[in-house]
Amino acid sequence: MNKNSISVLIVDDNINNLQIVSNFIQKSNRNYKISISTNGKHALNSIKRSKPDLILLDVMMPNMDGFEVCEILKKNEKTKNIPIIFLTAKDQTMDIVKGLKIGGADYVLKPFNFEELLARMETQISLKLSRDKIKKDLKKINNLNEKLKKANLTKDKMLAVIAHELRNPIGNFKMFLDLLTHKNYKINEIKRQQILELMKENANSTYNLLENLLFWAKTQDDGIRFLAEKLNIKKLIDKIISNFSISIERKSIKIINDIEKDFEINADKNMLSTIFRNLISNSIKFCFENGKIKISLKKHKEFSEFIVSDNGIGISKKNIDKIFDKNKNFSTYGTQEEKGTGIGTDLCRIFVEKHKGEIWVKSVENKGANFHFEISNNL
Repeated sequence: MNKNSISVLIVDDNINNLQIVSNFIQKSNRNYKISISTNGKHALNSIKRSKPDLILLDVMMPNMDGFEVCEILKKNEKTKNIPIIFLTAKDQTMDIVKGLKIGGADYVLKPFNFEELLARMETQISLKLSRDKIKKDLKKINNLNEKLKKANLTKDKMLAVIAHELRNPIGNFKMFLDLLTHKNYKINEIKRQQILELMKENANSTYNLLENLLFWAKTQDDGIRFLAEKLNIKKLIDKIISNFSISIERKSIKIINDIEKDFEINADKNMLSTIFRNLISNSIKFCFENGKIKISLKKHKEFSEFIVSDNGIGISKKNIDKIFDKNKNFSTYGTQEEKGTGIGTDLCRIFVEKHKGEIWVKSVENKGANFHFEISNNL
């Protein structure tokens, strides 16, 4: 708001008074926008349609006096901060005190000096401009504080994951390299191949963790763009499964990609890959040896429903609601003590919502889990 756009509402049941005050203000070269009301009810209706920046309010009016109008305005969250200057012939101290107590900003007695009225208007307008600026600045500061707080939480979580989850795999990788390159340590070809396979698995899991971590960090400040393209889902899933070949082989897991080979859907490739990668990884993590994982599809009119199911350890009733709760960071160990961070399932929730869908899980403890998520067919 600037002084050239300030609107002033004058409320008085006397038409002559309205014209005199209005004419004087208009001749003051202040460029105020003037509107008038002849009674309290009309004034309240006018304010509902267009909120003024300042009100000049007569006290003695029939049916609803100025004090009543003021009290109604001050009780309303949308109008309580409009400054009100009472214009009245009532010069009793108790009346002046009452007007100020119920929220009036100032009190000018009739007959009044127009220069004095104008000065008092200027004062209230300047105060309102200052309050509005302070309110706007505080809002900016609060927004910045929230962003800083969010950035610090993101940083702290990333540092915690790096410290606790990346140290072990990187340490293991270093140890394997030391074994392979140590001059005095003799390794036969079978042992060498085993170490290389472990290194590959270690590298894959570390890479997946970093992918999740970086994606998650970007989602905290909406740094990820959504780019939908037509995708062949069976091929996309097959490629993801191949990255887990060592883990699947080590646990002797049977994994079935039951998606039709020609099925296609519009989706963001990176986001959808991340969803499937994390859900398949979780199923492998919580499957026992000789377990079974199946990826299937249910077609609906408005969306496609994907299910990643396994016959692993399942999820207890007390924990099932924590899995996709954005206010919680839930993780637990797999059947071979595999670690988790909780970031993966949070990413799944975020990326499914980007596809205008929902994600949920059904599970019976010690019998397995079925993870369901929807992708809109209208992306």
